[in-house]
Amino acid sequence: QQQQQEQQEQQQLKTMLSNSTRRAALKSGGGDIGKFSHALRSVTLFLVGADTTFGSSSSLTSSSSLGSCKYSSSSQNHYSTTRNIGGGLRKGVLGGTTTTNFSPSSLLNHHHRNYNNNNNNNRSRGEKRRQFSTKVTLPDLPYDFSALEPIIDAQIMEIHHSKHHNTYVTNLNVTLEKLAEAEAKNDVAAMIALQPNLKFNGGGHENHSLFWKVLQPKKEYSDPSGELKRMIERDFGSFENMKQKFASQTVAVQGSGWGWLGLNKETKTLHMVTTANQDPCITTGLVPVFGVDVWEHAYYLQYKNLRPDYVNKVWEIVNWKQVEENLVKALM
Repeated sequence: QQQQQEQQEQQQLKTMLSNSTRRAALKSGGGDIGKFSHALRSVTLFLVGADTTFGSSSSLTSSSSLGSCKYSSSSQNHYSTTRNIGGGLRKGVLGGTTTTNFSPSSLLNHHHRNYNNNNNNNRSRGEKRRQFSTKVTLPDLPYDFSALEPIIDAQIMEIHHSKHHNTYVTNLNVTLEKLAEAEAKNDVAAMIALQPNLKFNGGGHENHSLFWKVLQPKKEYSDPSGELKRMIERDFGSFENMKQKFASQTVAVQGSGWGWLGLNKETKTLHMVTTANQDPCITTGLVPVFGVDVWEHAYYLQYKNLRPDYVNKVWEIVNWKQVEENLVKALM
């Protein structure tokens, strides 16, 4: 009698795995067919919208860009689902393969609990995927480490980019993950406590990402032109006056910080400003178009304590075409 019951359950599952039955299940939402529909969706986890095919041997395979899910019967009248998470998409977060065995009766009897639990799991996985998708990465330099020599030597560039900037990126990602967790819990105190780290590491990443782009090999140098040249002459009198004033203010930064040339979007005028530590230029109300890093790690191995020499030599490797592109974009 038990064997007969198992055969009936197996036949029931086979019948339900047909295309027409599945469509009816999704449409009805009630009765045994509806129960199986919910149970099936609970087992498929987050593979919603996947391409689905039904085999002739009581097997079901679903696949999508997120992974694959396969259901097949066995001689023990149990069924298994194997979920292979796309390792490349979420490597280190949800990578791996999980297998679950179940019988048709347990599948039908516990569909409500499984469906609700997996709905919660789906939201959790969705949050993790969103966190992963927003991870910041270290940008590549647009030139070799040695490309800015003799103004900035290769050793400084390698340490500055692969060590210092990379540290800001790493710590920023940690902060963003903690911030997402705090937001999910509506923990306002935790969100506030994370703001200094967000400003420091986020600023460090944004500042350096701009800094690398506004530099270029000395042999490619050319003076400002076009709209940038016109605005510099209008707002500072001349290109030379702008350089002298910028260098004077930037050299005078106490401790560590940055010198900036930024745009006031309301008045459409250029201004100079300095910020401490890794505070981004945007915190001053200006959109940055050019900046110089005067942290000691940016120059000390080569210029020692002679910050003025470093700042004045940087003019020889400024990529003014990139600065003008930044300006045009900021003016939009």
